[in-house]
Amino acid sequence: MTTIEELIDALDATQRGQIFLINLYRTLECDFLSATQVKAVCEEFLRSVTAGGYSLPPTIELADRLGSTCVAKGLWLEGPEPILERHLLKREFILSRVTSYSGFFYSVLKRKKGMPTITYMPEPFDLSIGTSAEISISDVSKVRHTLNNQKWRALIVDNVRLDAHCIWLAPLPKLKKKIGLDTKKNLADFHRDMIGLSHFSKGQHLIRLDLDLGQWFDWTATLRRRPHGAGNGGRRFRLQYDGRKSSCHWGRTVDLARVAAENARNLNGIPELLMEGFSIPKGAVTATYLGPIKNQPENNDSYFLDRLKKNQMIPNIVADLKNKLK
Repeated sequence: MTTIEELIDALDATQRGQIFLINLYRTLECDFLSATQVKAVCEEFLRSVTAGGYSLPPTIELADRLGSTCVAKGLWLEGPEPILERHLLKREFILSRVTSYSGFFYSVLKRKKGMPTITYMPEPFDLSIGTSAEISISDVSKVRHTLNNQKWRALIVDNVRLDAHCIWLAPLPKLKKKIGLDTKKNLADFHRDMIGLSHFSKGQHLIRLDLDLGQWFDWTATLRRRPHGAGNGGRRFRLQYDGRKSSCHWGRTVDLARVAAENARNLNGIPELLMEGFSIPKGAVTATYLGPIKNQPENNDSYFLDRLKKNQMIPNIVADLKNKLK
């Protein structure tokens, strides 16, 4: 069987893998997780991917797959630091989740392939088969009208159920402050970059769901946590951010536009937290159609890795992880 040492070496062979290792190292260093927890997930991951004599997947995919496994196995739930920010006690506070049209159609509306068609909410095209966009140009105005006028709520019988492994949320006031008065911004690209949604690509249409805590009375019963390096599946995650240490216990997104520019003083996006899956009254959810993504996300692992390493040496991080997880 492939060992954890071999897994670490395979991750160390690519920049994407080294990014994951740095975040994992800092997660353990901050005591957000125990080495025993991480070791158990890594061992199960190795058993599942090498069962039947298979070798490790191509190294370019390895970090993403292991990160996704850490999320699926619930590592994001662990750690000593629950999220209980005092400003969340304000009843007017609104949290925002950005998703694709496909994510909204299948996960929020709970539509399934083969269901009767809805003329004003068409089934999205599958971008993996070579289509250029999730919806056709002729459908954009219908979708925009249905979402922005909140007519989509009629398609949901009771509550909106968000039931992924974990739900990433950002504060709407911070987003609006970043948008400012610039009406020429491409809102889809802006949201994708500011929140660090590196998995969303050109051709997807983005939707922002704003969750009003003033109308969601049992939100305090939902587990809220700060993101950490072993509880994410994203290639642009980092546990630490640029600048002075903040008293806010939220995480901090990476601004992909600043990574792409390669000359920013800091790469900070906006605050972000994780919630477990939850059910929320549909009247407390406001949908906003943001439009199509027009540009591919940045993909410069080298620059991001250099910013992430700071003054630490990868060989030292690799050796420390091997020692902790042996």
